[in-house]
Amino acid sequence: MSETLRTKVVLESCGPRIASDGESGKVFRPLTFSECSFIHPESSEIIGASLHLAGDLDIAAMRTAFGELLLEYPILTATISTVDDVPMFAAGDAAWVAAAGFGQSSGRWSGFTQRPPTLLASLELLCALEVTSDSEEHRVTLWVSHCATDGGGIIALTKRIFELFTAATDGRQLAPRQFPFPREPHLIMAERGVVAESVPYERRLAHTTWSGTMTRTGQYDLADDVERIRVSRDTTACLKGAATTLGVSTHSLVAGAIAAAEASVMEAADPAVALLFPVDFRSRITPPIAPAEVTALCGFSFVSTRCAASGEPRDIARVVQDQLRSDLADGTVLRSSVSPMPAPSTRRHGPPVIISNVGTFPAVELPQCLIARDFHSQIVRSAVGLQEWTRRWPGPDKPPVPVGSAYLISVFCDRLSIEMRVLPGTLDRRTRCAIMARLHTLLNDVDALIRGGRPESLAPAGATVTSPLQQFVGDDRMARR
Repeated sequence: MSETLRTKVVLESCGPRIASDGESGKVFRPLTFSECSFIHPESSEIIGASLHLAGDLDIAAMRTAFGELLLEYPILTATISTVDDVPMFAAGDAAWVAAAGFGQSSGRWSGFTQRPPTLLASLELLCALEVTSDSEEHRVTLWVSHCATDGGGIIALTKRIFELFTAATDGRQLAPRQFPFPREPHLIMAERGVVAESVPYERRLAHTTWSGTMTRTGQYDLADDVERIRVSRDTTACLKGAATTLGVSTHSLVAGAIAAAEASVMEAADPAVALLFPVDFRSRITPPIAPAEVTALCGFSFVSTRCAASGEPRDIARVVQDQLRSDLADGTVLRSSVSPMPAPSTRRHGPPVIISNVGTFPAVELPQCLIARDFHSQIVRSAVGLQEWTRRWPGPDKPPVPVGSAYLISVFCDRLSIEMRVLPGTLDRRTRCAIMARLHTLLNDVDALIRGGRPESLAPAGATVTSPLQQFVGDDRMARR
């Protein structure tokens, strides 16, 4: 170890392992195992939040807001250094990130597919802001490496940058905020008496399957490949009413519809799907954990649709809601936040379908010259690790898929949005579109969701979808209405 590192002094005597380099003044903290997984070339992950705005966008004010956001959150300007083979967070230069991480372009844009900036993909930056303008239509995307924040964090950061932007546009100065460098999640949980334990994934999810498989060949682009449904305000309101009638949450009802749609493309006569629900418990634990206090932290609840014998969305919804409540009450969600999941190579259940609920996107403060038309998320995963995983898998059989489909549920401007993603090369686009077509039909036949039974307009399982899916999947024109 170098003499420089030997002279590090601890900045917080009772806090995380954060230390200051005696020569350079930089702040260091080792990355946790999960944080490392988000930067490893084989499994890197970048998340983002995009807002579609219409009106007069002040680029100078947006640039100012980005710079101010970076000053408030030191994790966004951090760099990653390797010291004695240990990846470390090191404090970076906010001014440099503000300049290098801000991108502006003009031209026609459509759809939801985006690629993160090169400097972010190469880990020279952990945060970037991109503005793409087409006359008075703008797409503003805040990108952050998943090692620096999570889904809840990116929403909070997006809300804050528009508060700063609106203040800059109006010539106001907001009271400055300065958050400390995030601590290691497992240490924060240990202080609250939560440590790693065995979590009953295997027992609960036994005999579940998924329709995707791993392929041994293929080159995949580092881009967000997403299928999306965005229903009308009326349908969103009807779904909320149906959930109330059934005595479940809207989230549980939509999850039931997702599970039924996933099962509809499976070959088995009575398929069971594993559902994995990330749960943000930080505001519910005592004492609460502030979003900026950690990089990424959530627990999980997990459900097998086999528990709902009928396979009806309404019955799956009841099972989902009961299990979520039970896992929150008995501490399973808390324990799962610091406990490892089963390794794909040894687990005895199918890859889980992940259903994340962002909820209602908070109202964004904007100047009078702008309106927000749409919000959607960005998740970009590296496929390098998957290619290596399949290449090294012994024998002729295909290796197991790490995770199944991943769904993100949100509500913006009173309209429900569902985004579907899969690991590159695990599920072909035709099957993904068939799942989303089935889901679209289920969500738009609210009466069938309440009474059960097959919607009259529902094509039989395995049917070829010939209608133009662009009317509801990945159609950016919906955001422009």
